[in-house]
Amino acid sequence: MSGDEATGDDVNGDDATGRAATGRTAVDGPDAGQPRRATDGQAARRGRLSSRTTTIVLAVGVLLGTALVLWGVDWAARHRAESAVADTIQAATGVTARPTVDVHGAFFLPQVVRGVYDDVDITVDGLTSGPLQVDHLQASLTGVHLSFHDVLVQSYGPLYIEGSTERALLSYDDLNAYLAATGRPFTVAAAAQGQAQLTGTVQVLGRDVSVSTQVKLGAQDGELAVQPAQPGTGTALDQASRLLLQQRLSFLVPLDPLPFGQQLTAVDVGRTGLTLSARGSGVVVRP
Repeated sequence: MSGDEATGDDVNGDDATGRAATGRTAVDGPDAGQPRRATDGQAARRGRLSSRTTTIVLAVGVLLGTALVLWGVDWAARHRAESAVADTIQAATGVTARPTVDVHGAFFLPQVVRGVYDDVDITVDGLTSGPLQVDHLQASLTGVHLSFHDVLVQSYGPLYIEGSTERALLSYDDLNAYLAATGRPFTVAAAAQGQAQLTGTVQVLGRDVSVSTQVKLGAQDGELAVQPAQPGTGTALDQASRLLLQQRLSFLVPLDPLPFGQQLTAVDVGRTGLTLSARGSGVVVRP
């Protein structure tokens, strides 16, 4: 190999080396640093987004947890209040089946704290007072006062009720049992066209008189008033006997089993019994 050739090779090698060096310098130069800085900025943004997302998730978790706790406390308070009202009514009325109580209101805790329940629905079965029994009663109560202490300890404190409306079913069987127990030898049953029919045997001036007549049912001084139409007897009676028979067939049924209604407002005649509507205000129910 000649010296010139060696020199050329050296020159070519130096050129390649220079180009390689120049390439490395281009790669490692200012222009190559920009992608790394962009990558670092993206990582920083991702970090900030991740931190913000974590904060939002924690905040939502805290809110949901608080809401669940409040819901649980609210549910428990509603359940205890309904139980206290049901126990008080059961103790006051002596019914065998525990009354069903629904206290309404979207958020319940304020009602418990102030001890006043705005809207309460109650269902009671098998109410009795003396010889009279009422099969079924539904009542809507407003302004039911029961102290927070009574709810907390589940005591049978008195209930003060600002207002009430109620509907009760008095079956013909229960009404006739009451008539038999009070010495009235006749029965009441459903008749045509929504009327009630009274039949039986009544003693008038020493004679047994069989009667069958439609009766008018209404309210009188808070009691159920039964008044007959002109009775058919199949027996000729003088005027005095007819007046006496009319008196014997007219009577009042006290509605003592109704715990919330002080005033009877309507009587509806049905196939199986009478539906009694009543209302009251300032009612106190004591166990």
